[in-house]
Amino acid sequence: MDWEKCTAEKTIRKVEPDKERIRNMLKMIEVRQKFWDSLIDILDDEFSSLIVEGYYEIIKELLTAYLNINGLESSNHECLIRYFQKENSNLNVEAEKIDELKQVRNKIDYRGFFVRKEFFERNKLEYQHIIKLLNKMIKEKI
Repeated sequence: MDWEKCTAEKTIRKVEPDKERIRNMLKMIEVRQKFWDSLIDILDDEFSSLIVEGYYEIIKELLTAYLNINGLESSNHECLIRYFQKENSNLNVEAEKIDELKQVRNKIDYRGFFVRKEFFERNKLEYQHIIKLLNKMIKEKI
């Protein structure tokens, strides 16, 4: 789905930015990240899918906060990513990595797919970079 389809299908709507909501979301995101990071030491093939899924949830919530601070809301995860991509054409690599993570998360959730721990180890730094980047972008506006 591209941005034009997101707007045509009305999955995006204008809202009043809610800075208090965003601050609360950032606190919960921080708690989530502490939780998932605390489990990295016991990472194995059995639990790595859950950690990947957890990182996706963190990034998705950051994208939700990013849209809200910019006066928008999305009823669909795909459009969260498309908005980020549209507004930050210089961050296409990050947008593609988020897209890849979304696809893997969907396979985990809807097909019972198991991710090997090497997948997370290979992508962990990029996920952490995206999380820091989104946090910074949001905090600059609140």
